[in-house]
Amino acid sequence: MALKPLANDYLIYCIDDNQEILDLLQEQLGDRYNIQTFIEPQSAIDRAILDIPDLIICDLMMPTLSGYDVLEQIRRHQATSHIPIVMLSARSDNKSKLKSLSLMADDFITKPIDRHTLCFRIDSLLSIRQLVKARFAVHASSPRLSEPLTEQAQPITERLNIPKCTRATTNQIDFIIQRCAPEQKPFLQKFVTCIQSQLGNSHFNLGQLSQVLHLSDSQICRKVKAISGFSPQEILKIIQLETAANLVSQGESLKSIAIDCGFSS
Repeated sequence: MALKPLANDYLIYCIDDNQEILDLLQEQLGDRYNIQTFIEPQSAIDRAILDIPDLIICDLMMPTLSGYDVLEQIRRHQATSHIPIVMLSARSDNKSKLKSLSLMADDFITKPIDRHTLCFRIDSLLSIRQLVKARFAVHASSPRLSEPLTEQAQPITERLNIPKCTRATTNQIDFIIQRCAPEQKPFLQKFVTCIQSQLGNSHFNLGQLSQVLHLSDSQICRKVKAISGFSPQEILKIIQLETAANLVSQGESLKSIAIDCGFSS
């Protein structure tokens, strides 16, 4: 089976204490992905927290930090806990594989490395991520907040593909959180709660949100987009629209709604 063409805009970290293996991975994967190699595991972890790569390939047995240690640190930090991780190992015993999977590795591949097998595994993990994003992504033609809704504008519930039976019992934000990976729900809920609590505060910005979540602006943007399929700005728009709809149903004036929902600048 031939590999499908792929734009190499996915950022993938490769971690191994053997420079020859890193060179091989660069050679085999560099034409399909944006590859960054690291011979020191800790430097890769530190950089991953800043860059939030799309996927990490990590050797199991390394002298300073083992692949298990890398897994634990990546999964422990809220900025990187969602990143898919593929473990590489010369060891084919079931114990090593089960331990890696128990630490939430997404795949385990034994050396020597077969390019087609590795690429198919990587593409599969990235495709699953894209399917999740596509399911929740806001349609490119969705109206801006500054523009009036028209009859032709598709309802956001339709763009989210929310089942009709669900719409009566939950709102869009609840639906997005419910469909998020279980281990990522607390972070997404905290993010949403922060926005909701400051919705009418015209002075609240992403920098202040970063302080609350203890992440940089870029970390928040990449993290939220990766786990929900929405950018922070898109989630803000959904919250604004939902809050406005609730206030309209309560008979609030349009002027007060605009202020309370942060529509005025």
